[in-house]
Amino acid sequence: MDEAFDGIERVYLVSPPALDQEKVQTALVDLAKKKGVKHIVKLSALGTSNNSPVGLLRAHARIEDHIRKSGMDWTFLQPHFFMENLLGYAERVIKDGALYSPLGDAGISPISVHDIADVAANVLTGEGHEGRTYQLTGPEAVSYGEIASILGSVIDRKVAYVPVTFEAAQQGMLLLGMPDWLAGDMIGLMKTWAEGKGSAVTGDVEKIIGRPPISVREFFECHKHLFLGKGAMAA
Repeated sequence: MDEAFDGIERVYLVSPPALDQEKVQTALVDLAKKKGVKHIVKLSALGTSNNSPVGLLRAHARIEDHIRKSGMDWTFLQPHFFMENLLGYAERVIKDGALYSPLGDAGISPISVHDIADVAANVLTGEGHEGRTYQLTGPEAVSYGEIASILGSVIDRKVAYVPVTFEAAQQGMLLLGMPDWLAGDMIGLMKTWAEGKGSAVTGDVEKIIGRPPISVREFFECHKHLFLGKGAMAA
């Protein structure tokens, strides 16, 4: 692993959710410092806080603290819910014509991973981002009822929003093979959104990449074939 940092000045730190995420990322931070890396750009998460009720968000906060104390320059990217997660509803939409969620009428401002990647590339290759935390959201806050309506208009089919309990949502995650701890964290995160803490819309994406982030409608237009049962996911 040491050789991976040879001659590297900037590092993009990202890893999937895992129980050992904090251990893995802090070890990489320490190695980066040892090898002379000057700037770490970390993909974190919106809502990251040492006081969060969600374990993953507390872990991100501790990793951010570790990076701050390292002496290296840093930039933290804190994205909202990935828009691509909506693709997981395709099978249910095809079968039932419905989206299921425990969020009620609460709005969220999801962002595409393509926009996150554009932000990261600009930060890694640009200047003036040291010591900055960017909160990355989509261009609008939408409820699941509105998401269902937008999707229905794109695929020219009625798509209903069906509210479910948090317990039912968690059980569904477990049936899909999600680990217990991660399903618990996801439900904890959703509960904060249901309280209205997921509806913020920031201008950080456009400020960095020079264009607005893509909207839910634009996203569904790009991927509508999936909700019509017509092939694999487009890049």
